[in-house]
Amino acid sequence: MADSKVLMQAYAPLRRGDTRGLLADRKLAAIAERYGKTSAQVALRWQLDRSNPPVPLVVKSSSAERMAANLDLFDFSLDEEEVAAVGALPQQQRIYTLPGAETHPDYPFGEE
Repeated sequence: MADSKVLMQAYAPLRRGDTRGLLADRKLAAIAERYGKTSAQVALRWQLDRSNPPVPLVVKSSSAERMAANLDLFDFSLDEEEVAAVGALPQQQRIYTLPGAETHPDYPFGEE
């Protein structure tokens, strides 16, 4: 199975609406301003641009307004520099444990 293709999904890409950490980050906000988007939209677009479809586009939001905003991601893409900048944000935190995920090459918590 070493050559199997597995599609990763971003189950909680906004860390439950973390408005004081990830979504308040200045670099993320600057990218959002460039596109006329919110930090949350940039974070979700970042997942799409990395081929990690975010699950909570609609189903996990708490308001109709956010549900609509979460779907308004398809009129822009991040460039390579922006993808790298978002990826470098020091915001990797575990919300859910996934037994067995530690061996995946994109597992972000290997240095704990």
